[in-house]
Amino acid sequence: MTTPSSKKGIDDASLLAPCFVPLWLRQINTYPVNQVLHTRDPPNMLDHIIRIYQTSVASCPQCLCKESHNTRRPWIFDSKIPIDYYYALGPQAAIRTSPNFRPSFKNAEDANGRCDYVNILNSLLREENEEKMILYENFSQYGVTVQTDPKNPHRATIEIPGIHDARPSIQPGDKMLLRPHYPVPLANYLKGFQSNQQRDRVEIRAEVIRTVRGRSNRKGERINDRVILTWLDSKLVPLFQSFHFNVRFIPSNIVHQRCLAALTWLSTIKPAIAKELLYPTKEPILPDYSPSSDSCHGKDLNEKQSAFVQMVLTRTAHPSMETVRPPMVLTGPAGTGKTKTLLVSILRTLEMEGDHKKRILVCTPSHTAADVLTRRLGQYLSSKQLFRMYEAERPVEMVPAEMLQFTRQGAQGGFTLPLIKDFLAFQVIVCTCSDAHIFNQAGFSNRLLRVRRNCLATYIQSQIQRSHLKMSGEILGLQETHFTHLFIDEAAQATEPETLIPLSVVVDDEPNSVKVEIALAGDPRQLSPNIYSRWAADGLQTSILERLLRLPSLGGRSHLMGPPTSSTWTTMDELIEYSFQREDDHKHLSVFLTMSYRGHPSLLIVPSKLFYFDKLRSIHPTINNCEDKWCSVMREIESMSKIAYPDDVTHTKQASWPIHFRGVIGHDLSVAVESFWGSNSWSNEQEAEEILQIVQTMVREGVSTQSIGIMAAFRAQVLLIRRLLRSHDLGAVNVGMVEDYQSVEREVIVLSLTRSNESFVPFDISRRVGLYMQPKRVNVALTRAEKLLIVVGNPKLMKKDKLWGEFLLFCRHYGCWYGEVDS
Repeated sequence: MTTPSSKKGIDDASLLAPCFVPLWLRQINTYPVNQVLHTRDPPNMLDHIIRIYQTSVASCPQCLCKESHNTRRPWIFDSKIPIDYYYALGPQAAIRTSPNFRPSFKNAEDANGRCDYVNILNSLLREENEEKMILYENFSQYGVTVQTDPKNPHRATIEIPGIHDARPSIQPGDKMLLRPHYPVPLANYLKGFQSNQQRDRVEIRAEVIRTVRGRSNRKGERINDRVILTWLDSKLVPLFQSFHFNVRFIPSNIVHQRCLAALTWLSTIKPAIAKELLYPTKEPILPDYSPSSDSCHGKDLNEKQSAFVQMVLTRTAHPSMETVRPPMVLTGPAGTGKTKTLLVSILRTLEMEGDHKKRILVCTPSHTAADVLTRRLGQYLSSKQLFRMYEAERPVEMVPAEMLQFTRQGAQGGFTLPLIKDFLAFQVIVCTCSDAHIFNQAGFSNRLLRVRRNCLATYIQSQIQRSHLKMSGEILGLQETHFTHLFIDEAAQATEPETLIPLSVVVDDEPNSVKVEIALAGDPRQLSPNIYSRWAADGLQTSILERLLRLPSLGGRSHLMGPPTSSTWTTMDELIEYSFQREDDHKHLSVFLTMSYRGHPSLLIVPSKLFYFDKLRSIHPTINNCEDKWCSVMREIESMSKIAYPDDVTHTKQASWPIHFRGVIGHDLSVAVESFWGSNSWSNEQEAEEILQIVQTMVREGVSTQSIGIMAAFRAQVLLIRRLLRSHDLGAVNVGMVEDYQSVEREVIVLSLTRSNESFVPFDISRRVGLYMQPKRVNVALTRAEKLLIVVGNPKLMKKDKLWGEFLLFCRHYGCWYGEVDS
């Protein structure tokens, strides 16, 4: 279909930014199309939900209440965003990128009432959604071919170099718009198809199934990153085999829609319930409770971990009937056992005896964190007690094999909901915050289940009266709540609207019903949710957990965690206490864990001082010893450098501390022209070469490649280090950005700061990238190592940053500084 000369232009254009693409290729995306072809949709949970709803609700006897839930489906609050909105946004891209574009948004903490709160979050979500749509334009491809799989005709593959590492990352469910370069004769392939033209301009609308990272095959040939997408019916496949396509990506708005639905729900509940849930001012006053000592769970918890478990059990033993209590908060740095404490709280709660059966909903922002919790709960609960819920569209290949026993799959292999009797029998259900919306769609929220119980009771009573019978006793279970507890782990990594989704499932504002107990766990000093709009970042990156800790208190301090100021915004020196009036009011509100179980005690010194007001302590008793293996590795790494700074610290040098700083005076290299995923990619070849030598040294000393993790500040540096390692048969070493290591640990962490040019730092700060003046990202980088931490950077630039300056002083004083020095 193309001439040799045009094909050469196409191949070149696919690697360049849009401004270098030939005009005729770009114009293809602007031509009006005659026909839109939709690919075959992947499995959809909604069809299954409708069947369940019709069998469990619509087929019930006619309701005698005013709810009309037989006729009004619960997903009426879903806000659908048409794909045409994407085209309407296109002309605004130039306006949004102009220097004069400076929109202003309020934050949730500034809300004046519930309506203002909902409007603020609606505006922030809209801004973030529009920004992601525009950023996805950077992924546009020109002149790609589509490869189909004969074994799976409804799937296709497109090779796009670097797409697996794109930021924002391409997600399953994202939309793809494919336009052939030339009109196609549809009438020749579709029976009954009528057209006024012999050839039609066509747009194919597909959906991303997943992305696959490229690799080298057995012949040593490099295979590019690939996008696997849904594809057309088999009879149309031959028509498009010889075509080249322009491809555009549109981010999935499923999470956005679910957040809007949660905000709509919030507008419908009683204002007093909404206020106490989001802006609590009263601590719960509860009698003492002594839990059973027969439990085998939690015997090895420390004092503060036990205090949180006690808080959960006390609240459970004395349930609230009138109002939803303020959420319990468990916070602490990585390695202090937050997830373990939640796990024990869940298991101990299930063991409690009482009038009401305990059922728990556990949510996390990510599938990875949800899988971790399921794996650990699965050691104690059977598949009849524990259910891991996935959205139907999630590819089975992306789910760990050990999770499948706790799921339900349909005949086509996609994930489904269990039968109603099985669902109601589960004691613990685990899912992401976003996927919790499925319970609302299926009519399985606490409010809807309570309404159905009451309607059934009304129906039974009316039938008895019609039969002229008299009922003795009462119908049991009317005041019960299905989900008695909601636990959200990694809550600091969820946006506030995202956290509202599971809250909309469990919160029932009806008086005289048992109210759900809510617990949030996370670390507000580590990475916040990924927000791409600089204008929406302040409002959406503050999680509900962090905002609760900063709430003004009545009659007490001005803020619970203290307002951020110019002197405390990096260290937040105020204690993390979630209390209201007196020092002991946080007895039933929050626990801050300070005992770390991870790694060598010396690895805690810098993070504790910089981020946790010097409160962290290690469970390991001694600090001046290390394992022989790691001491040997340290000596070999130190011997690589001819310079140790300073050379007169023999009286303070700590030879057993597994911390090493390697000074490298490198040069920044922008790779914006070489990559399509944005202009913020930088690499530093000198640091990459130094890291390669360090990794080679460690491997020679017997360190497993799987135990080594390498972090870099920029995606281009990740790719550069990855290429260097693979060229030396070290491809098993995991390399990623700091964000990729949230909730992940490695025995060895090697960190590349990358940036060496001071003039680019203000740009990094404005874009919230890099590792300078980014306290939460630095905190994550310094707390991922279990046995050995190695930092590679430019000391001349590091000394001008408050956090890295403190790190340099630490390394200088204790003899951990090697390589280049700052005179």
